[in-house]
Amino acid sequence: MKLALTLFLAATSLLAEEPAAPLWDARVPLLKAAELPLLQDARFSVIKPYEFSKDGYRFLHGVALCFHKGRLYASFGHNQGGENTDTEEARFCVSDDDGKTWGEVRTMDAGDGPVGVSHGAFLSHKGTLWAFHGAYTGTMKGVHTRAYVLDETAQQWQSKGTVIEGGFWPMQEPQKMEDGNWIMAGLKVGAGDPALVAISHGEDFTHWDVVPVPQAKDLKKMWGESTVIVNGKRVTSLSRYGDGAEALIATSEDYGRTWGEMRPSNLPMATSKPIAGTLSTGQRFLVCTTTADSGKRRSPLTIAVSRPGETLLSKVFVIRHAEFPGGPGESNKGAALSYPYAVEHDGKLYVGYSNSGDKFTRVGTGRELWNNNSAELAVIPVASLSVAAEASPGASLESRGLPRILFNNDSDDLKWPAYPEHHANGLWVPAGKYLPLPTIHSLDDALAPRIGPLAKTKTQGLSYCGNFGLPIWELKRDHIAALGDDPLQPILQFWKRDDRTFFFSMRMNDKHHAYFNWAHLWDEFRRTHRHWFLQPPSEAEWKNEFLPWLNDPARPEAQEMWAKVKTQPEELRAGPDRERDGEKLLYDYSKVEVRSHYLAILREACRRYDLDGVELDWLRYPKFFRDGEINAAVLTEFVRDARSILDETAKRRGHPLRLVTRVPDGPARAKELGLDVEAWLKAGWIDAVIAGNGFTFGSNALDQWVTLAHRHRVPVYGVIERMPRGFTRYGSPETLRAAAATLWARGADGLYTFNCYNTAEYPLLAELSDPARLAHQPKEFFVDACSVTNNATVSETPLLLAMKASTPATTRLFIADDPAVARETSLEIVFKAEGEFAPPATTLNGQPLHELKSTRSKSELTLTLSSTALKQALKPGSNDFSFTSPASLTLTSLSVRVVP
Repeated sequence: MKLALTLFLAATSLLAEEPAAPLWDARVPLLKAAELPLLQDARFSVIKPYEFSKDGYRFLHGVALCFHKGRLYASFGHNQGGENTDTEEARFCVSDDDGKTWGEVRTMDAGDGPVGVSHGAFLSHKGTLWAFHGAYTGTMKGVHTRAYVLDETAQQWQSKGTVIEGGFWPMQEPQKMEDGNWIMAGLKVGAGDPALVAISHGEDFTHWDVVPVPQAKDLKKMWGESTVIVNGKRVTSLSRYGDGAEALIATSEDYGRTWGEMRPSNLPMATSKPIAGTLSTGQRFLVCTTTADSGKRRSPLTIAVSRPGETLLSKVFVIRHAEFPGGPGESNKGAALSYPYAVEHDGKLYVGYSNSGDKFTRVGTGRELWNNNSAELAVIPVASLSVAAEASPGASLESRGLPRILFNNDSDDLKWPAYPEHHANGLWVPAGKYLPLPTIHSLDDALAPRIGPLAKTKTQGLSYCGNFGLPIWELKRDHIAALGDDPLQPILQFWKRDDRTFFFSMRMNDKHHAYFNWAHLWDEFRRTHRHWFLQPPSEAEWKNEFLPWLNDPARPEAQEMWAKVKTQPEELRAGPDRERDGEKLLYDYSKVEVRSHYLAILREACRRYDLDGVELDWLRYPKFFRDGEINAAVLTEFVRDARSILDETAKRRGHPLRLVTRVPDGPARAKELGLDVEAWLKAGWIDAVIAGNGFTFGSNALDQWVTLAHRHRVPVYGVIERMPRGFTRYGSPETLRAAAATLWARGADGLYTFNCYNTAEYPLLAELSDPARLAHQPKEFFVDACSVTNNATVSETPLLLAMKASTPATTRLFIADDPAVARETSLEIVFKAEGEFAPPATTLNGQPLHELKSTRSKSELTLTLSSTALKQALKPGSNDFSFTSPASLTLTSLSVRVVP
């Protein structure tokens, strides 16, 4: 079943280089028509049967529905001749018993002369019933929209004339938007037949602005009968695709005034007009035919729904099948159930649709036989459309308005130029050369080192650290005055102007001030609140050791300071003692003043900036209490209060703020530190978990975070840290692709990058964020080897692996690709040892590797292999390597290169 859907999606999305746009929750298998649940408590009736022998009408299509003053109105296009010819009429009928029975069908407008009037949409507003109908001359020429209002006394429709031109044909009831205007989805007939929207002038329904929805350049034949879902300023357009059996999707972020490109979604849909909206339960819905195997066939009639408050559809119900022997309505194996229209009223969803019945019973030739339908109605209790939380193993990022990639910026590109006296060496770049420190005369100067180049990629999410040292708004202005009173504000506005998302990242206990005496780390607040430290220095220590260092006019640069530490006595060198010394100067979260201080920074950031979310980074640095005094309850209370601040801000701003949290590599380690993430998830405070430090990929506990977070329908970001790792080639495009592919394969919903400031690597972000595209790229998968020691944020890594003579040793490599079907697969293993020794006996997944080629240097032995036997022995997922050596040696690296 899953394989069939995968093949379908692969075939239908080849037309676009872009990956399919998300509409369906990809974590939930889309079922075949025969496997879908059938709604058991829907009620059916016939609005207008096909009865040519009685009334002479052939064509019927485009049912519209509306409740007005207790009565249910239905309209449709009706024609005694052929479909969409000038004899077409807009007709209607009324039900006074909730759609069970229907009155006489009457004509709303039969057109005049060569003008035909067809189907349209209703709107009941402030006591008046409006109707908007497509009209044209001859056969679909000069398409336009006419408006009518009902004279309820005479039950006659009064024409308001043509209100929309330019080929616009309405497909859905106008939707009220928060800006005071109404938006109506439609089709432009002609010029490629794209989707359109019409936007009212306030509540003047006789004047509308027509806005086209641009098509992706690779879209082929389109028939843009469309529907919209309104959520604040964001409007989603869903459209029929004439060339393929898949829903098309486009999004506007400004009340429908401008649009992204219409492109294929990841949801199969019949080539028929859809209808969509949001139920009173907060669930989105889409009525059409959306199954894994229906293709272009317009049956069964289905409704796809989301979970409450989410944007992705995740469950499909069958409203009815083509064969419906119990009636009412026509039943035939080949019947098309199409062109739905839906309105909710009094806890029920009313779905009108066309039923083509038995086409062999229709009378006529050629165009006269097109869409000889009955008009039918299904009434569905909204309660029967509920989706249990267990329906999906996880929640997607898109459902929560979160970006696929969240790029963390530590704000050094702003802080360091503000304090050039400390940073004469330039701007630090992990695994790269220092960049010249920018002199900021304009916003462009501030953007140039990182954010400007990042904006040229497809990266949508930026998490900007605002409290690395003193709060960002308190930076010294002397050298960054060009950015104004608040230096972050223009950066934020730049990033958000193209509808990207901006997060304020908070380091919950950073300790860089333990190693560097820079003024932006040792501001007046930190100096005067040193009693909040876990182990505050005594007054004598402060006077005799700290102040001389802090006031040192030399102000050591980063490189010099690290070198100084490494050449000092053993107790101060990098390693366990150095880590513990730094921990002394972290803040003590058992103090209410400390927690209040961080909440105050959060509150001020929310006041100053129009944020999309906040990141609580508990990995900078994960120690919050003295040893033996860990109190998870106070940190849980802190997260609750942070969530409350965001919710209060959301009400004021008029849009949600997401709370994401960066935590250690595994849930157990997090809990040991006082981070009860499971309690936060149960309470519903967290919108995403950022799992780990990004030093490891195949050997960390990402799967545990995925299992835990998905249990609460919360997505998980896998992390890529760009500092050099133990694997010497880490940082090449092939290793970065492998790292990302590993995270995706192990269940990550998105990627989070840390210390990724080499702009030459930014073009890779588009690949890393797209698993489908990534699958076709060369990669080098490697066993995790981390040089960081005694770091509470890092899992123990498989390498370096010390091996004793004649004693078997094992390690494991995770491979996201399938080496067996790759064009090229090769293995490299590197050992370190002194002296001469025979290569170790090596097995892979229990199979001996006999053809390994060896290369020696003074202290290294390198084994390589590229063979059919290797491809057959490797597998997707975990691969176990075992070594038995005649001499003691150390396994330093192991990698597999895969070229799909």
